[in-house]
Amino acid sequence: EAPAVLERVDQILADLSDFSAVSIEHALRELCTQMELKPGKAFAPIRFAVTGRTVTPGLFECIEVLGRDRARDRIAQARTRLASVLAQ
Repeated sequence: EAPAVLERVDQILADLSDFSAVSIEHALRELCTQMELKPGKAFAPIRFAVTGRTVTPGLFECIEVLGRDRARDRIAQARTRLASVLAQ
């Protein structure tokens, strides 16, 4: 599930016109509904990809502060590392 979540999140962040914590939260909660995942299950890999930690201040605020490009770069790096681990 984590690879699929991270792939979708990357696209969501790329497409958001309003890159605010409120918009990010709305979009990611909608993703949970679409993927039929509980928020905790979906947000854990996003949180780890974006911050490198499992416990952080507000996820949506962290993404907003990092900015679109930096957040997407971190998600891309996490996707690459995860694909490498899963391929072993």
